[in-house]
Amino acid sequence: MEETTSIGTAPLWFRGCLSLIACGMAAYLCRGQIPFLHSTANVNLNRRCETAVHDRVLPDTVVARLQSVPNSSPRAPVESLLGEPYCRLPNLATRVDRLGERLGERYLYQQAGEPHWLIVLYEGGQYVGFSVSSQPPLRSK
Repeated sequence: MEETTSIGTAPLWFRGCLSLIACGMAAYLCRGQIPFLHSTANVNLNRRCETAVHDRVLPDTVVARLQSVPNSSPRAPVESLLGEPYCRLPNLATRVDRLGERLGERYLYQQAGEPHWLIVLYEGGQYVGFSVSSQPPLRSK
């Protein structure tokens, strides 16, 4: 005859492990929906333009040159390479250090190729990096 064990009669350590796994999976599945679990989960969801929109489209060669720019480079050369942005996105809390919360400035550029949008992040006088998106921005009302 085969022995079966229900969860209610399992050892306490085993029930504790199952509880931790269940909590971890719930936190993983809910990330971005519960603000204190992952505060930067909505980075790409807040894509409302704050400034005027410019119709300039970046050629693929400019984006290729941007890929060779190292993170933490000075901001001015990157801005001169990219030119006028499509629009400015809301600031983003990038990190917290002993000086307090650091806000990153985000600018959106329209690309000629796929995906169509380039989001560039600056922190103070430094270029932090970029990401790409196929989702169009929302226009301010």
